[in-house]
Amino acid sequence: MSILQQSYFQFFQELRENNTKEWFLKNKTRYEKDVKFPFINLLKAISEDMQDSEPYLIGIDPNKFIFRIHKDLRFSKDKKPYKEYMTALLSPFGTKDKTYPGHYMEISCEKIIIAGGVYWFEDKNMLERVRYKISDNGDIFSKLVNEPSFIKNFGGIVGKKNKKLPKDLMDAMETQPLIANNQFYWWKELPSSKALEDNFVNTLKNYFVSAQKLNTFFIDSMHRV
Repeated sequence: MSILQQSYFQFFQELRENNTKEWFLKNKTRYEKDVKFPFINLLKAISEDMQDSEPYLIGIDPNKFIFRIHKDLRFSKDKKPYKEYMTALLSPFGTKDKTYPGHYMEISCEKIIIAGGVYWFEDKNMLERVRYKISDNGDIFSKLVNEPSFIKNFGGIVGKKNKKLPKDLMDAMETQPLIANNQFYWWKELPSSKALEDNFVNTLKNYFVSAQKLNTFFIDSMHRV
């Protein structure tokens, strides 16, 4: 039996039609029973299943991986108060450090998003360290980005690029164009029906593990521990 059930998606289908504080509070017990607790159990199962490849996940409370369902409305044109999906970031710091390279997932009624890498940097110095790490370890980086399982699962690294780079990186950029990126992330979209399959935990594990060596490369480059 899958960890997430149809009741998870039923809740979000109804929330979409009733995205108000009043409706949510009336259905909060149902949210915790059908959505939040199963989602926590899913994260717990994944982190336990990945402990051989990522021992840093051992002993971390899966609640730390979950983003709030409440939306930040300060800069949003859409004033609906709640997200219509659940999101999580599996890393040693969970959602407290969104720049730390980890494993991201989002599950809504329509789709599952699986992602990872670095979506933004804390500062320019951190981005510079990554670029020079790539320049100094071009063969290693090329091997990682062309790893067959990573290519099969995610297709490659994507992200915005800078038009200009320091002169001492121009030659390296000719060999490895990804040096020009100021984002280094990957993502995959799956149908939401996958979440109801008995082997969904293993599906997620296969995606995450195929990208872990790249995450580690960026963690080391950014001098993160």
